Amino acid sequence: MTWSEFQEMFADRWLRTFMAPTLAKADDPLQDYTEPLNFRVFEKADALPERKQERFTELRERHLPLASIIFRFHAVVIEKPFGVRANDLPPAPPLRTVIDRAILPEWVSLIPNEVLDAPALRPMMEAMIRHSAQAVAEFDEVFGERA
Repeated sequence: MTWSEFQEMFADRWLRTFMAPTLAKADDPLQDYTEPLNFRVFEKADALPERKQERFTELRERHLPLASIIFRFHAVVIEKPFGVRANDLPPAPPLRTVIDRAILPEWVSLIPNEVLDAPALRPMMEAMIRHSAQAVAEFDEVFGERA
C-alpha cells in the first residue's frame, strides 16, 4: 500500500466511523427543524403565535443550506443505502472549491465561511457542529424548548 492509498483508506474509515456518527448525533435537531416533512415540528410551529411562526420560517430558510451540506456527511448518505455512487460521496474540503456541484449556488452565502473554508475534515466537522448548535439554539428560542 502506498502512502497515498493509506491516507485515502484512513480518511474513509475516519469519515465513516467517527465523523458521520458524530455529525449525525450533533446535527439531528437541525435536520428536524429544517427537513421539509417533519409533521411533529410543523404541528408545534402551527401552534405558535404568528410572529414566532414567521421567525420559524425565516430560520428554516436561513439554516437549510447548512443542514443540507451537513447531511451530505450523514451516515445514511455515506453508507450508500440507496445506490449512491462513489463520486456522490461527500466532497473533500475545502468545500468552497466544490460547492457549486454539491448545493444550490444561491445558498453559498448562507453557509458559514468557517465551514466552507475549513482545510480538512476535522476542522470542517467542528465548524459544522458549532454552527449547527447555534442554529438549533435559535429554533429552541422560538419554541421555548426543543420542538
